[in-house]
Amino acid sequence: MQFNQSKNSQSNECAFNHASRYEWLEQSKNPITFVRQSAERLSTPEVLEPAEIQRLLSRLGSPYRLMALLAVTTGLRRSELFALKWGDVDITSCTLHVKRSIYNRIIGRCKTLTSKKDLPLAPYVITELVYWRQKSNYQEAHDWVFASPRIARAVSLPAGNAAHQDYQAGGDSRRD
Repeated sequence: MQFNQSKNSQSNECAFNHASRYEWLEQSKNPITFVRQSAERLSTPEVLEPAEIQRLLSRLGSPYRLMALLAVTTGLRRSELFALKWGDVDITSCTLHVKRSIYNRIIGRCKTLTSKKDLPLAPYVITELVYWRQKSNYQEAHDWVFASPRIARAVSLPAGNAAHQDYQAGGDSRRD
């Protein structure tokens, strides 16, 4: 939450600078300067022990088991996990190509530049991915790995993108 507040503060400052530049507001009277914010974490994330991860994975069914397995073995964010397409999975080289994220049903860039990269996958993770793809109704390279069979909802590219068009993806779980 603190990170979002810090990001919001930066956005407000940018808007203020723009408004000042066009003389919509008085110069040097930025109200956000009185708000103290920090991008530091307020709490330390809880890290699971290997035995806890095994217990968790043993209790999950498809596709949640694969989602958790990918998250713990690659460190993917939820937004990156739900934005995976089958074309991002390279079975032969055991590599996952992280190219996009999805938040509030909008396809966007990864959160950081270092997030957009190729990740190695262990052979047992590849085996799980192949098994899930065979079970899935969505198996084409352009299909989402975790497409929802329940609800197909429109997912859009960000406004301002020249190729703005709607895509089909699933589920309410496509949030970060």
